[in-house]
Amino acid sequence: MHTVLFPGGPLPLRIFEQRYIDMVRDAIKDESGIGICLISDGSEVGGADSQ
Repeated sequence: MHTVLFPGGPLPLRIFEQRYIDMVRDAIKDESGIGICLISDGSEVGGADSQ
């Protein structure tokens, strides 16, 4: 999936981990927003760390 996201643009999310549910709930309550980062390398993307 390739996504282009512009500042202030909507991004549908499937949030299932409690710590992220809490983070999003707090951001909505405080009207502070959250940031989304691309991770392209490492165990988080399913591959081995390249060093």
